[in-house]
Amino acid sequence: MSPNVTSVGLYGYDPRHDQDELTARQYAQMIWYMLDGRSRGRREAQLDEKDSFNEYHMAFAEVETVFLQSKKTGRWWMQLPDKKFIACSYKDYLLASSNEIPERWLRAQERG
Repeated sequence: MSPNVTSVGLYGYDPRHDQDELTARQYAQMIWYMLDGRSRGRREAQLDEKDSFNEYHMAFAEVETVFLQSKKTGRWWMQLPDKKFIACSYKDYLLASSNEIPERWLRAQERG
């Protein structure tokens, strides 16, 4: 559902090696989820539309951050130290409010 995704690639498919067409079915399911996510993502407000979100400021493990919850869809977003937001879950918010570092936050920091 991320608005940042602009392309997807599925590589290495060889129908000769696809026993019972399981890989083809998996690819079809992946494509369906991608299209469904893009469709749902378009219904979300832009993150800079402050009136469209509930904003929660907090600190966990000595890191100050902001969580946003969409008033429209209920989806959650978490701010990283570089001030960018990434999609997250209510569980991530609960972990952070308990002074625990959400795994999604750690993974995003490793990539950054």
